[in-house]
Amino acid sequence: MRTPARVLTAVLVGVTAASAPVLAFVGFATVAERQDVSVTIYNSADLTLVKDRRAVVLKKGVNPMRFEWSGTLIDPTSLLAFPPPGVKVLNTTYPLDHGESLVWELQAAEQVGGPMSVQYFTSGLTWAGDHLVTLTGGGRASVETWITVTNSSGEEYRDARFRLVVGEVRLVERIAEIAQRFKQEARGYAPQAPAQEMMREFAEDEAMPAAAPASLSKASGGAMRASRPKAVERESLSELHLYSIEGTESVPNAGARRMRAFSYRDVAVKDVYRCVNPSGRVPAQRVLSFKNTRENRMGTQPLPEGRLLLFRATRDGNAFDGNGQLPYTPMGEEAEAPVGSTPGVTCEAYVKSFARKVVDKDALGRTLGWEDITEWELTLVNGAAEPATFEVRQSHEAPATVTLKSAKAENTTTLVVREDLDGFGRKVLRYAISVKRGTLAEKKGR
Repeated sequence: MRTPARVLTAVLVGVTAASAPVLAFVGFATVAERQDVSVTIYNSADLTLVKDRRAVVLKKGVNPMRFEWSGTLIDPTSLLAFPPPGVKVLNTTYPLDHGESLVWELQAAEQVGGPMSVQYFTSGLTWAGDHLVTLTGGGRASVETWITVTNSSGEEYRDARFRLVVGEVRLVERIAEIAQRFKQEARGYAPQAPAQEMMREFAEDEAMPAAAPASLSKASGGAMRASRPKAVERESLSELHLYSIEGTESVPNAGARRMRAFSYRDVAVKDVYRCVNPSGRVPAQRVLSFKNTRENRMGTQPLPEGRLLLFRATRDGNAFDGNGQLPYTPMGEEAEAPVGSTPGVTCEAYVKSFARKVVDKDALGRTLGWEDITEWELTLVNGAAEPATFEVRQSHEAPATVTLKSAKAENTTTLVVREDLDGFGRKVLRYAISVKRGTLAEKKGR
């Protein structure tokens, strides 16, 4: 059964507890339908900031207003009321006859109408990113990012504007713990408001803009059909990054909603099979990477952390090709994700010989600098039908050089071998690595 959304009504007597927050006036008042609700989700702390705005008309004098949150995970210490201009909040009380409620007394010098908003923290809302990468051939791909919002807060959010925060938020207490403790100590509870100072900071920094038009169109049966990616605006708040999803969405309690955030086409990607310091035969780890830059037809916003699903375009449609986890990637940097291994795609490395060449001695004949020369045999096997690019990385404690033409020095101590193999191909490479030690290493590093 769908949980009703929070409602705002004009009544003459108190309201009963409900399974979702209820906002009501005790006394005469005119209350319009909710105009706007925004939901800002901080995944790292199980923290969500909710702002609910409506148009109200208040009588001259004191207007009691009751807010109830039975069955939800709202933090009662964070609740703040923002009445229309010229209206004051005289007092906040917690009635004993309603354990999970409070009453604001609003004083108006004259009958007044205007926007009224209520803000609070809750928990139980999370979001996750999915990155769908489809290889289209020639080292190119399409990249789509989808966002899924999951709601177990006890409240339904209808036509809400969602904002998603990336970054670490540290709280002294968890919102869910505060909400649970309030239920246990409702009678005689004196609110300490540990969250209200934080809430006021949000209120000072953020306005309540009108809702933007939705970019999803409704299909039959109330389902949502994507017409185009939603626009995503990014803001940087110190170490936090804020994504604002265009338009509005409805997320039921105990449900989820998936929305497409952004989409890119003709992106240059690197798809390699990587082996790091192989010894003997080891499976090659497939790694996908691409630059989040405007030059690469991306770079309009950071990429949130999330699951990466890899597909390959074929004549019969897209075929699943692997999956992994994409880390948070700022604009201008390279995104990289391991996407598993492929049976039969391996690296096999053995040391064939080792020699030490003394180059530098002191006056007493003691060795000061020498060169270790290791001969390697590296066998690359592509057991898949598709061509594959291999990347073999070998690290050393000191500066090293290699005799293989396809090997490049990434830095003074890391050598990278890159080779392309056809489907079901096999290649054997033989080469020597020279590592300078002692005084030779010191000279090399200067």
